[in-house]
Amino acid sequence: MNGPDTFEVEELDSSLQRVIRRRRAFYAGPISALLIASIFLAWEVVRQNLPTDLIAHWPWKLRLLDLQSSATIVTFLALFMITRAQYAQTIMPIIGWGFKKIDPTDENAFRRPGEALRLAIYNGGGTAVVTSYMYRVALNEDAEPSSWASYETVRQYMDRANLTEHEDYYFSLVGAGFPLPSPGSIGGAAINHYVRTAALHRFRVFDIRIQVRDVVGDIHERVLPCRARLRDPAAFIITATPKGRRLVRTPPTDPAGAMSSGTAPKRFRKWWSSKGKPPGE
Repeated sequence: MNGPDTFEVEELDSSLQRVIRRRRAFYAGPISALLIASIFLAWEVVRQNLPTDLIAHWPWKLRLLDLQSSATIVTFLALFMITRAQYAQTIMPIIGWGFKKIDPTDENAFRRPGEALRLAIYNGGGTAVVTSYMYRVALNEDAEPSSWASYETVRQYMDRANLTEHEDYYFSLVGAGFPLPSPGSIGGAAINHYVRTAALHRFRVFDIRIQVRDVVGDIHERVLPCRARLRDPAAFIITATPKGRRLVRTPPTDPAGAMSSGTAPKRFRKWWSSKGKPPGE
């Protein structure tokens, strides 16, 4: 713990994308049919290998399907399941995200000058539709994070931290039915949120959980641990300058977490020799 009323930044869930639900008609149905057909096939194989006098008695005289028909059905259903799995893998949405430092003079930035970040959410795979978009947050002094909740809960926590919408943060309103095309349609990203660095550092937990449905009906989920990815305020960020790309970092002594230029470490100097002088040299 950092103090009597301040808790460590933490990552509560895995940030890996996963499938949480599949459409029954295209998944559970074919699997059930394959299992039933496999039972018919196994029954017929056992039946045909029994003595003739035993087949004449119950229950072995029961014939469900002939051997050729059972084998054909099993083969067809197995190929269908393999094809379905391959197709689902091909059109699967790939949800990615990241932070980008924005220029205070940018038209999408805030009116007041100050350090700000753009949280961009991308879809690098097939087209999908959002089914759920929830937040889980906790201020630095909160012992427990909130449950998964809507944007209104985020606004309540922002108010507690004395943060003002359109001044310290601006989030796109995303809900069920929001299309997630591929590639992204707004500056390369499908969803954009804007927040000041100092505002985000008021939270120890700031997670976004996005669930999307692909074209075959499978639902994919990914948790974005936004605050956990900014655990180190001295993290390096690549920014563009008129003379090329430069390395920018936040001084560890800056309590607000605002990013400013500093001297690049020695291990970076060789890499930057072909890009121009590192900051501070």
